[in-house]
Amino acid sequence: MDYATHPNQFSINDRAANYGDGVFTTMAVDQGRVALFRRHLDRLQHDSAKLGISFDAEALAAQIRSHATDMQHGVLKVLLSAGEGGRGYARSAQCSSGIFITRHMLPEHYNQWRQSGIQVDVSSLKLARQPALAGLKHLNRLEQVLIKRELANSTAQDAIVCDQQGCVVETSAANLFWLRDGIWYTPELSDCGVAGVMRGFLLDWFANSGVTVEVGRYSLSQLGQAQAVMLCNALMQIVPVTGMGGAAEQTFDPEPVRQLANNVITSYQEEYDQLD
Repeated sequence: MDYATHPNQFSINDRAANYGDGVFTTMAVDQGRVALFRRHLDRLQHDSAKLGISFDAEALAAQIRSHATDMQHGVLKVLLSAGEGGRGYARSAQCSSGIFITRHMLPEHYNQWRQSGIQVDVSSLKLARQPALAGLKHLNRLEQVLIKRELANSTAQDAIVCDQQGCVVETSAANLFWLRDGIWYTPELSDCGVAGVMRGFLLDWFANSGVTVEVGRYSLSQLGQAQAVMLCNALMQIVPVTGMGGAAEQTFDPEPVRQLANNVITSYQEEYDQLD
């Protein structure tokens, strides 16, 4: 069952509802602790600052901890709105940020995905390039809504998404890595896409472990030459891709992804919030 911190206080005049003026993050909770806790808070602070939204980070951290302790297991979604005010696009001087926290069940299929892997398609939708919003998990998600609508007519579990220049960016709801000739690759996100907290964790883990990873612009044909492909986000964690449809139909070996997932377990567990 979903649960909102202030279920009766989300106003029809809130800028989140009218303009997508805000940011959010989605956290996995296990045994009352939030995975990648500090990364989620840092993401909210970074992304909200880019949009000129301020909030009390320590007060929010306390709210999140309270929810996590109470629910024990599941998902917390934290939505940070620019607040109410301003009939048009411009914010009024009286705008103050609003925080909304909802509770959800962790999708049951993610565990199966991690074990068995998934098939991905290639979306026909191309992401627009907007460097001012690139990397941010802002509330304007219409591109992802359209991608999910298209995916509903496919037998694949997710879809690879490119930008308007044909560069691979991400999937409908996850970041993307692939392995070729001993090197991991992932798209750079300076023009579009979401810089996920799990992606950040993996990039740091690669760097600290001496594993070569390259961040750049890559085509679908380059992705199709991979030995192994994986998706990642804060809820699914690391999921192997076993096959890719569309024009670049290809199969991939899930074993390197499973091995990587095992290798990062200790470091991942160390990034759970430490309760007093």
